Amino acid sequence: MPFLQLHYMTGETTQAYLLKQRLINNMDQLSTNAARIIVNLWINGRRPIFSKDVYDRLVSDGETIKDGDMKSIFDSFLSQVFIRGSYYPCAEGDQINGAMKIGWVNPILIELFSS
Repeated sequence: MPFLQLHYMTGETTQAYLLKQRLINNMDQLSTNAARIIVNLWINGRRPIFSKDVYDRLVSDGETIKDGDMKSIFDSFLSQVFIRGSYYPCAEGDQINGAMKIGWVNPILIELFSS
């Protein structure tokens, strides 16, 4: 019954509610911070968003990022339809940032992280 109460009180569709719950329950701190940065860039008019910008911001915020972390985050975001984008070719040393060009951000992600 709590699901129905929350669903009724918020006016959210079932899909939106379930997506929010999955997002909140499954994201680690680095993914959460990356999502906040992506949303911030998006609502401030950055189109497209490049992974290098997200990576640079995470590093400047003090995050420690290992090889493969960013690609893993973007793979996860793509598979869960939090973003749409494509990987672009880059030199091997540049792949630490994820080599992603983001062309769309899910409005539910924006709603969650824009506050």
